[in-house]
Amino acid sequence: MLNKILVTVLLFLMLFVGITTVAVKKRPPQKTIVTAQGYSETDNTVYSAYKKIGKLRTVTASDQKNKRGVTIIIQPYFAYTAEDTEFYEELSRKNPEIKNIIIDYFKAYTKNQLIAMGEITIKNDLLQKINEQLVLNKIQNIYFSEFTYLE
Repeated sequence: MLNKILVTVLLFLMLFVGITTVAVKKRPPQKTIVTAQGYSETDNTVYSAYKKIGKLRTVTASDQKNKRGVTIIIQPYFAYTAEDTEFYEELSRKNPEIKNIIIDYFKAYTKNQLIAMGEITIKNDLLQKINEQLVLNKIQNIYFSEFTYLE
């Protein structure tokens, strides 16, 4: 009697694990969701992250202390509306231009000037400069997964 109960429980557990495994594998992959500034509970827009800019290395403008400037490593990514595939394609096409905008921006300022300006000003300036080059839509926000000064 006990063996029949154990076999029944074991079969039930195997059936449950099998059905759960199949259901999980059939679920579509999750998208990367980035919440842009200005998000509210009533905003149902889903944002994706454009991370194809990659890691950029450049040198800041020189100052009296550093004749060559300071090396800076930055890795930006952008928030954009997830369903906008045409805009994603525009970002991909203009990737080299966007990289140059970012590199040129950091080359124009010394390390001390960048620190004094602060992160919000830098992000707003870059958003404005990049969005001026875009036609189909605008980037919602810019983030940095890496922002390092090397001295």
